[in-house]
Amino acid sequence: MTTSYAQRSYTVQPGETWEIFRQSDFVTCLEGSTAFKLRINESPASTFQAGLTFRPTGGVQRVQVENTTADPLIVSLGFGLGNIEDARLSLPGGTVPTRPQRKEWRRIDAPEIGQIEVLAPANPSRDELIVENPTPYSVSIVDEVGLLGDILRILEPGDSFVVQCSNAIRFRSNEVAQPAGHFLRVTETVFV
Repeated sequence: MTTSYAQRSYTVQPGETWEIFRQSDFVTCLEGSTAFKLRINESPASTFQAGLTFRPTGGVQRVQVENTTADPLIVSLGFGLGNIEDARLSLPGGTVPTRPQRKEWRRIDAPEIGQIEVLAPANPSRDELIVENPTPYSVSIVDEVGLLGDILRILEPGDSFVVQCSNAIRFRSNEVAQPAGHFLRVTETVFV
């Protein structure tokens, strides 16, 4: 049995249909700028998009790619004859953030006694949050998950705190009177 694989890219203008004659056992969409209509052999058109594969009984002899959108369709199709598996990952909409990057340090002023201040809002791209207490006063780092604020850690003067989380983190002053100039420094590492 013959085994072969070919990848072809096409740009189909709005309202156009491209007809491709190619004998194969399957057709897979490796990339596509949007969903489109695909007809294999004499079958009815089906919605098709990146990551999908059709393996019709009897194989593929003819493929029609129809662009029903108002924008040009850019599509890359793979045609395979034989038992070929394509394990590449295809993600529509861009790339997945995988590289951590540290953001700039921010100064967060302490709240009034009994009040809670947001150190960092929820961020699903965050890997870790880094908090420093450069002042001579202690503070409570509070997890937003708890109704009254579950204390994660008491941050003593000069301490720092690193936590891996994506939820919001808050803090409150532990002093009896609000000291002037009481603040924390905060940065986070996010995936880009």
